[in-house]
Amino acid sequence: MLLPAVFTVVSSVFDAVILYIYLNKILGARKEWAAPWLYFSSFVLCEGGLYFLSYYFENAHSDVRIYVTMAFSLATTFALACFHRSLLRHRIFVVLSFQIYAALAEVVVYILFSSLPGTLPETLLSADYYGSFCSKVVLFWLLNVTILLWRRKKQNTSLPYNILVLIMPLFTLAILMTFSFQMDMTPMQAVLQFIGMSGILFANVTNYILLDNVLKVEELNLAKQQLNRQLEYQAAKYQQISTVYRNSRRLIHDMKKHFFFIENCLDNGEYDTIGSYIQESLQDIEQTHNRINTGNLVIDAFVSSHMAMAEQENIEFFSDIQVFNDNIEIDNYDFSIVLGNLLDNSLDACRKIQSPSPRRIAVQIFTTNMEFVIHIDNTIAHHAPAADESAQELYHGFGMKNIENIVKKYMGTYTHYIEREHYHSIVSIPCHVERRTAP
Repeated sequence: MLLPAVFTVVSSVFDAVILYIYLNKILGARKEWAAPWLYFSSFVLCEGGLYFLSYYFENAHSDVRIYVTMAFSLATTFALACFHRSLLRHRIFVVLSFQIYAALAEVVVYILFSSLPGTLPETLLSADYYGSFCSKVVLFWLLNVTILLWRRKKQNTSLPYNILVLIMPLFTLAILMTFSFQMDMTPMQAVLQFIGMSGILFANVTNYILLDNVLKVEELNLAKQQLNRQLEYQAAKYQQISTVYRNSRRLIHDMKKHFFFIENCLDNGEYDTIGSYIQESLQDIEQTHNRINTGNLVIDAFVSSHMAMAEQENIEFFSDIQVFNDNIEIDNYDFSIVLGNLLDNSLDACRKIQSPSPRRIAVQIFTTNMEFVIHIDNTIAHHAPAADESAQELYHGFGMKNIENIVKKYMGTYTHYIEREHYHSIVSIPCHVERRTAP
């Protein structure tokens, strides 16, 4: 009969599509050498091989057919997983979970068929292709649940999105279970049923793709909002630098007037006036000059201003800066984002600490012949395991992704970890390298 063969082909195509979705959502992008034609051809070969095995072992013992098919499916799924840039344990998880879900889906369909009234259980269970068709829908639902749980590590999807993704396969299964099914159908009935069931599977895939695109649009909007916040942040930091620069210029400009006044006092013998005037001038200089003077405007402005803010809030601030400016191969715009974010986050973390716990920030910036290094060590409110990514993000705050992108742009490294209630941030940028294009 032609109908079982056609349904088997459609079921295989749907199986390949949902496996493709599962691999890409869990394992991420493909490797550079994995050309699209090679990747998709591998899917065709894998599904074709499964179809051939099911046909070749059709009359074999059921246990033999199951073991051979399962072994082939495990091997081919792992081969497809190797096309993706991912950890080995993630590939193994995908391969094993897909096979477990496939077996579980068949069990669920068997239970559902068996629970139907009248002669339907016997009729449906005798039609292997129809059961396989329905089991793919159950498999798709299980894969969607896993994808949503996996995504929670990196992003929080909205409740309406989760409901819409999960309800469509369940709705599809309910429709398939209520189809008027019979073994002996006219050609026209078979064609109509084939079109209807194929349309339902197509609607499942289309619904998933549309919802996934909606989620991507939301992610782009969030990224846009973050970029706007970063631009506002950067504008404020540039304003801070310009203020320090103007104050320094004003101080240099006023020094000439100070010297003229002191010289005039000396000529007139007004020595008492000189003493009080010098004290006032020193106070003015103390308020406007940079505490740090390395010759690098970004370092001097940011470290000096954060040192002053820390002292005002009774936060201990230590600095050890030994730089050779020619070895700082990062432009001021990017440098402001990196250093400004690191210092802001360390200051915010210390503000969360309740007295009498120590509040301390230590800034170490130095250059060697090979690299430019920033190391900021600050105390944190509570101890958190170093491997706890959420804790690290909590204590590091806003701008982590921007720092990572900029450091990557200069082919450097960015390390952050928690140790003994201290948060360490280390940025290392190599010297004398050709810079990458910004990501």
